[in-house]
Amino acid sequence: MYLLTDKSSLDRSVISAGLMGGAAHIIFTGLVFIILQRRRAMLEQLEIRDWSQRELERQVRLRTADLMSTNLRLAQEITERSRTEDALRSAQAELVQTSKLAALGQMSAGIAHEINQPLTAIRSYAENALKFIARGNEETATRNLQRISELTDRMGRITNNLKTFSRRPEQDNHPVDVPKQVQTAIDLVLETGRAGVTDIALSHDEHVRPVIAEANQLTQVFINLINNAADACQNISDPKIEISITEREDRVLVKVNDNGHGILPENLPKLFDPFFTTKPFGDGLGLGLSICYGIIRSFGGTIRAENRPNGGSSFIIELRHEGIGEDTAENSLSTAIAGPDRNFGQTTTVLNMHSDQADL
Repeated sequence: MYLLTDKSSLDRSVISAGLMGGAAHIIFTGLVFIILQRRRAMLEQLEIRDWSQRELERQVRLRTADLMSTNLRLAQEITERSRTEDALRSAQAELVQTSKLAALGQMSAGIAHEINQPLTAIRSYAENALKFIARGNEETATRNLQRISELTDRMGRITNNLKTFSRRPEQDNHPVDVPKQVQTAIDLVLETGRAGVTDIALSHDEHVRPVIAEANQLTQVFINLINNAADACQNISDPKIEISITEREDRVLVKVNDNGHGILPENLPKLFDPFFTTKPFGDGLGLGLSICYGIIRSFGGTIRAENRPNGGSSFIIELRHEGIGEDTAENSLSTAIAGPDRNFGQTTTVLNMHSDQADL
């Protein structure tokens, strides 16, 4: 059987099939192209990521090496700074000791005078005692021997104070009795004749709590201040130095007042600067007050100077009590530095170099 149909419809079917095959081929080709493009993009991203990771690792290595080098330099700087600070502390200690020995050198003439007087008196008393014993006057001879014993005690006090003062400090702070150290400084200044004929009056509260300090260095501060006050009272008709010790809630105040010529206003800000001095050339290096400032600050205290309304000058030291923390002490000292004084229950001792020599 033969089926005859129109050729045009067959052509249309062939054309339709061809178009559909072509469209399918185009779609498949497009899909393949898209897949290849996405794969290429993914490969590029992976390559970029690998490159970025390698670059990041390189930067991290460089940065780590830089940080290690910086840390090494910092460690070296810290070590060098530590060595420098140790050398500075050692130099400061040497400077304090040198200043102390220089003060002893200035006292040497007074020391010789103060020791020669008892030696001369001892010789006279001993010779007289021998004569009285030969005459059978035992009572007078005994009295002379007692005076010899008193004079030797005084010479012992002079040498012991000087030996204690000249000893190198131990560089450790501990509770210190302030009135005792002030009295030791007064004894040293008077016994060596450094104060001349200046009257020195000491007054303090009945019970003053100990402060945190180093006893030998604190005595050196008081000696420097008393010597400066004595120098300021030169050419004064009635020279006087008044030292008062008062206790407040969290600190102890020590004031060294004199009736000298006072301090020029333009010199007050420079008073504690190293090598600043108003004394004539050759009389001082200008290190005494600077050393005092450093010592007091190392104790967590403060020191300042001011002129008195009625003439003369005043040096005020504030020290923290035993058991007061350094931060608390610093805050309380700075906030209460201008507070009023309280003088209650005071015990007063007046020392006169002139009368001491007269008794001898």
